[in-house]
Amino acid sequence: MTDEAPGTDPETIEAPGTDPETMRQLEQLALERWPEVIAAIDAVVKRFEDQEHAAQPGTSLAADDRRSDPFRTSHVIQMLLNAGIDNLNGIRHLIWGRPGASPDRPVLHQATHYVLARAAIESFSTALWILEPASRPVRVERTLRWYAQNYRDEDQAIGILGVPQRPLEDKLKRLDEIAEQALGAPLPKRAGYTATQVVKYADEGSPDAGDRTISTEFLWRLCSGFAHARIWASLTFQEQERRATDDPGVVAVRMTSNLTRALWPAKEAVHLLERLLKLYDQRNRPHYL
Repeated sequence: MTDEAPGTDPETIEAPGTDPETMRQLEQLALERWPEVIAAIDAVVKRFEDQEHAAQPGTSLAADDRRSDPFRTSHVIQMLLNAGIDNLNGIRHLIWGRPGASPDRPVLHQATHYVLARAAIESFSTALWILEPASRPVRVERTLRWYAQNYRDEDQAIGILGVPQRPLEDKLKRLDEIAEQALGAPLPKRAGYTATQVVKYADEGSPDAGDRTISTEFLWRLCSGFAHARIWASLTFQEQERRATDDPGVVAVRMTSNLTRALWPAKEAVHLLERLLKLYDQRNRPHYL
């Protein structure tokens, strides 16, 4: 795909790559690492297709559900897991085809895989934000804030259609009633939460947060840049082939992705998923507090 960068001096556009030999080595490394990512995606897809994942009696997750009922924590986590895993599976099919297929070569779109990775990162980060705190009242509060955000989004979207629905204020009051019972006070943040908030939380809580050169937040923002067609994302992260145009004030740039760059956000989403599943299994294990 060729994009024009109007009013941009060609000399100021910095290509994100390195020398050809280094790029060749990175591509080879990516080819070696992609099978690990694919195997992880295939395994979790199979797991969630073949097993029931309701909260088990006598578990921390079941206790959270009782406290927030009928707005159950386990239902939120299941929704977020399903959404994130589906997006990861979409990346797998988009680039490498279905399980068992042997494509002659991977298929790379310019940016679609980044958009899917962005959604997966957000879903897993939100689930970690809800499930990870050691305090049950905090977990319940964040569960109710997720539902508050759900109601606000629903109200805006369905309102466009003009379909009659229960007033938003009534729904939020119901959440306040549950919060009063569970927490002893109305829901402190009826406005819900933001994607930025949960991604930052996941980033700061990463076991290797202090040792990482590329953070979850950076990769999420990069993917968001691609989702919203931001020039900075393409010029920063994609391979560029510059072409002259008849207009001296405009440079035409052919943007392409590669397996190395496509790997980073997908691998980050898998990293978050593995962290989330470990926590989910703990919270859903009998007698885990």
